[in-house]
Amino acid sequence: MKEINGYKIINKLGEGVYGNVYKCKDIHNNIYAIKIYNSGDFYTNSGKKEIEFLKNVDSIDNKYFPKLHDYFNIDNTIYIVQEYLPRNLELKLAYNTFNLTSIQSIAHDLLNGLCKLNKLVRPIVHADLKLDNIIIHNGTAKIIDFGNAFYLDEYDSTRWGYIKKIYSYFFNYEAPYIQSIPYRAPEIIFRTNLVKKADIWSLGCILVELFTGQILFNYTNEKEQIESIFNAVGEDISVVEYVNDKVINLFFEKDEDGKIYFKKSYKMSPNRTLELLLNENNKDREDLTEFVDFVKCILTI
Repeated sequence: MKEINGYKIINKLGEGVYGNVYKCKDIHNNIYAIKIYNSGDFYTNSGKKEIEFLKNVDSIDNKYFPKLHDYFNIDNTIYIVQEYLPRNLELKLAYNTFNLTSIQSIAHDLLNGLCKLNKLVRPIVHADLKLDNIIIHNGTAKIIDFGNAFYLDEYDSTRWGYIKKIYSYFFNYEAPYIQSIPYRAPEIIFRTNLVKKADIWSLGCILVELFTGQILFNYTNEKEQIESIFNAVGEDISVVEYVNDKVINLFFEKDEDGKIYFKKSYKMSPNRTLELLLNENNKDREDLTEFVDFVKCILTI
């Protein structure tokens, strides 16, 4: 067994763009998860930021996040030792979908976690909420992996001062390209610099996926992604108020009277509404009225 700084590696738990995660134990046989970032300045800086974010959530009641145990830097490689949390939601969903009672409990925990991130002195946007970054441990849903997170005040235009807004006007300042496309909020796709509620959108996609067993908006092309979103929850052309002309031309068109319309490809059925998708997968014939209303409140552009 390989040993790193007093921690013995047991087996690999997962891998990602930034590095790999392993199960390990210390000299007292306590079990932890150790995240080993890839080598290089980019990954080292990302690892340092994740440590900073985990320290921030450790400063509050962090019931909804992994506990930070240890961290160190060896030869420009960041190691983060955290609470060991087995089996994420993606693995659980491979065996069974979830009923409404279970989904309600998960939604409760995730919303509480996101609320705590938003109430920090410097609010944090997780920016990568998806099934494999959520773990159910001792009956509580926990949000893991802050490798893509950022501070809200760094990017959200509603929190910018005049200097940042002037900078944005002249230099076309944009928020980072965040979130996996299936869970990416429309305001991110439209490059609006409105990032405060991006995690809430991802949550709505996740709750539907837990019920149906299928990714709600499963497209790699952003135009098709938006068309699917508009079909499911309704068009919202008012978003163009926050979209620059370059992006407007990608997604919208004007008629001869100057009225703006979304450019449809007609590759997918406009009848694929959220209600239809959920009812088609209602195996236990549960009353979905409140669930549909709840998810519609979350999936708001």
